[in-house]
Amino acid sequence: LALVQLDCDGWIGESMLIVGPNGTSVLLDVGNDGHADYISAAVRARTARGEVDASVLTHFHEDHAGGFDKLSVETGTLVTRGDVGLDAANLPGGWTESARADLCDANACTLPWTLELGEGATFEVWAANGWAGDDEAFSSFTADDDGENARSLVGVVRWGSFSYLWNGDLTGGGKDTSDMENRYANTLLDALGGPPTLLHLGHHGIDSSTQDAWVAAMLPEDGVERAALVGTNGTYLDAPADEVLARLSGRVNGVWLTRRGLLTGDDPLLREAEGDVIVEVTQGGDLVSLRGGDWQDGWSLE
Repeated sequence: LALVQLDCDGWIGESMLIVGPNGTSVLLDVGNDGHADYISAAVRARTARGEVDASVLTHFHEDHAGGFDKLSVETGTLVTRGDVGLDAANLPGGWTESARADLCDANACTLPWTLELGEGATFEVWAANGWAGDDEAFSSFTADDDGENARSLVGVVRWGSFSYLWNGDLTGGGKDTSDMENRYANTLLDALGGPPTLLHLGHHGIDSSTQDAWVAAMLPEDGVERAALVGTNGTYLDAPADEVLARLSGRVNGVWLTRRGLLTGDDPLLREAEGDVIVEVTQGGDLVSLRGGDWQDGWSLE
């Protein structure tokens, strides 16, 4: 199982390529127009195919969804929350031309959504648009383009003992945003059966997200080796933020990132690749290795 946080350098953008044990592939977000060639080349290089089985858009901001219509690889199924809650966001160009799995309508979301990756590995969506599983809807989104970040799809990739919790730009109440982290935490922990091995830092590690209660729930100080992963670059400025890194101290063995924001200082937790960050999971989910740039780490989950 490979998870490749792609180096969406230049203007803001984030994308991950996931390739399962049987070759099933997923693009988790697709950067902006300027990243489409890089992302398409990465798909061809790592899958030897001109398509992915699914593209999953966590939300409709340009840096996560804008590159979709410029990709030169095909998408089998486009997974989104659907055409709901879009008062201040733009649908990505070309999305109507793909087979779609729209998870939400104005009344509810159909969750979880699962894609088999082979040998028991799965890609799963557990929350979207204020819904976590079959919980009642959350409707009072605040700030941030009518709550576009707060509406992010959230889910897991797992294989055996390994789990990666991804959450787009999910907000946690910082910077006057909706506290979706606390709303979703129990549902996600139940779905995972406990804290994840690898945690995505919501909203590129900006201090709107990864708040204290979320960190305590997802990264307990229990002696288990865990890491954090974030897709960012210089145009996100304070990403990951010093406040977020301080919360993670003592809870992860590293914060892996493609490129730091221009205002992010040095921190002993940072593992900056200045390129792709590659997570490889082997032996049925029992061994994890991360590498990027001059950094490499690995540990056993047995």
